[in-house]
Amino acid sequence: MRRSAANRNKNQHQYFTINAGVPVNLHKKTLIFIGIIFVILLIVLITTSRFFVMGSFAIVEKRFVQNDMAQVISEISDEINNLHAVNYDWANWNETYDFIHTRNPEFVNVNLIDATLVNMRANIFVLLDTTGNVVYAKLVNLNNVQEVTFSKNLLNSILSYKALLNPEFNEKAGVILTPDDPMIISARSIMRSDLKGPPAGTCMIGRFLNDQQVKELLKTERINLSIRELDNVDSEKNPEISIDLFSTGSEVIVKPEDNETVIGYTLIRDIEDRPILILQGEFRRYIFQIGIRTLRYYTFWLLGISIVVALLVAFFLEKAILSRMSVLSEKVGQMGKRGNFETRLPVSGKDELSRLAVTINGMIEDLADFQKQKSEKLFRELVESSLVGICIIQDYKIVYMNPEQEKIWGDVPEHFDLFDLDLYPADKDTFEEKYRQVINRDVARIDLEVRFYLFDQSSNTKTIKWVHFRAADIEFHTGRAILINMVEITHFKNLEHMMQIREKMASLGRVAAGMAHEIRNPLSGITIILDAIKESFEDPKNSDEIHDLLTQSTRSAEKIAGVISRVLDFSKPGKPKFEMGRINPAIKDAIGLSRTSLKKSDILLESFLDENLPEAYIDIQMIEQVIINLINNAAEAMKNNTGEKRIVIISSLKNEHILIRVSDNGCGVIPEIRESIFDPFYTSRVDGSGIGLSICQRIVNDHGGTITVDSPEYGGAEFSILIPLDKRTFSE
Repeated sequence: MRRSAANRNKNQHQYFTINAGVPVNLHKKTLIFIGIIFVILLIVLITTSRFFVMGSFAIVEKRFVQNDMAQVISEISDEINNLHAVNYDWANWNETYDFIHTRNPEFVNVNLIDATLVNMRANIFVLLDTTGNVVYAKLVNLNNVQEVTFSKNLLNSILSYKALLNPEFNEKAGVILTPDDPMIISARSIMRSDLKGPPAGTCMIGRFLNDQQVKELLKTERINLSIRELDNVDSEKNPEISIDLFSTGSEVIVKPEDNETVIGYTLIRDIEDRPILILQGEFRRYIFQIGIRTLRYYTFWLLGISIVVALLVAFFLEKAILSRMSVLSEKVGQMGKRGNFETRLPVSGKDELSRLAVTINGMIEDLADFQKQKSEKLFRELVESSLVGICIIQDYKIVYMNPEQEKIWGDVPEHFDLFDLDLYPADKDTFEEKYRQVINRDVARIDLEVRFYLFDQSSNTKTIKWVHFRAADIEFHTGRAILINMVEITHFKNLEHMMQIREKMASLGRVAAGMAHEIRNPLSGITIILDAIKESFEDPKNSDEIHDLLTQSTRSAEKIAGVISRVLDFSKPGKPKFEMGRINPAIKDAIGLSRTSLKKSDILLESFLDENLPEAYIDIQMIEQVIINLINNAAEAMKNNTGEKRIVIISSLKNEHILIRVSDNGCGVIPEIRESIFDPFYTSRVDGSGIGLSICQRIVNDHGGTITVDSPEYGGAEFSILIPLDKRTFSE
């Protein structure tokens, strides 16, 4: 609830009275606060900076060494994988497979020359049969590119690794120890090129791994790398190596040697996952030296800044107070300029500026309350004076309803559900379906024109009224609500109904005039004929004349019956029989039926039909009737042409509709009568009935389509028919 200004001032007065006995001087408090913080920070920073700064640099140095050592291990692993990939080509080769069985020396002379091993960067090449016996072994010195004797000790040390001698299937690569140097080696089962077996033996390719090889892998001079066998490490001189590597399980151990050098150690395991080698890297402590220099500079900088701050505290004290006053003034000015009274000044402490901020906040709150009351009053006046009914329903409860809505609904209970409204039966299902979409949040808003049984104040009863109804999903306060807008449009609907009646009466008048015109002449003829028959009966010799007169009367009566039949056909046409079908056959049939009569009249008919048109829901017979009527009208329009007579029929696809155009180069349709030519009994021909185009329009409308007429640039008339592809419901 809002506090009144009097209560707020009373509370502020009590606050200042309570704290009056504890005067707080902002100047003194600032001096004491700055002095204490200055001393504490100086002591803490100088005491702890070395620990934290140097500790951070030590961590960075350790990660740097670990990353470099990990890179060396990664390079060694890549070399092993590359060697294993080279071995794949030799082990899965028909010639290698055959050599194991035939021992053909040509294979060695052609393929296993010294240059081959040098190109593979391999020191050894060994072939074993399935029993483990050596079929071929070769050792090359890569430095001088010469073959050397493959010693028995070297061969036995390689064959001592059981993981390399699997007779069934062998896929091994890794590091082993030999009497000379450690070696990276790859062993693969010898198969045919199509990888079909059984295996013929084992192919081994190896390269010595010494200090020089490791340095070449890393390609950098900033690390001094060396490899030692784990058994050769002196545990007394280097107790940390064996203890750390085997007890902590660390991948890389980093140990500072002195202020200039840091050493990283890591284990290398053999092909049987046994630790056999120690990889050692010596690094210059560049990062550590940077840390020492940084700490020295930081200490000097801190001392210098501390002295400067101590000298300038008194000078900046007044500025600190003035700056706070400036901030308060600026914020108050911004709030006044923007008219935003929801923002409050920050209040902290119990000094003079804090009290000022409290007082200003109180004034702002008073202004905000006044502005809110004024805005609410203005909004309520606008809503309650609106000619549109406005209602808000939340949790099936009416939380607001303006007078216009009360006028429309009358007395309704507070707990109210729109589904309980007394709707006109024909509109009930549509209304409930659309309104439920808003409730379920399927749509954000709906607009409907529906009929309600609403309260009529003039008659004090419920009557049917048309209403434009809008429902929208909104957030009201802290919850979801439905905003209802209603405008009674009964008067407009009545006017619309009257206009429709007026149009129907006008159309009926044209129909009656047309029928009177069509029937009057035959009736006049029948009357004259009957008078003549009456006179002829007096003389029996006139029997032939009487027969002719009766024949003429019959023809006149048949003409009247034809007029009435056409009127009945227009007023009650047959129901279309829709089915999926293609429209081009109907057009072609109509063209075929009309071609003979057109040929007699020297009329050229051309058709351009899109054969890729999709199927549509149509009545083929009725579409054919429409095309025939349009062709006949076009032929009649060109009856008096002296030059070329031409009719063009085109079918195509346009925006999910089938477009049919029938054009001619006849007399055309003047703009003044284009809106009337589809009216019943409207015709510009002396012998025309005015029914044909009306029937065409009725058929096209039953298909959910439209028919229009226009005048092309080259003259004549062009009728355009649009038939939708989707299924439309026929309306009676």
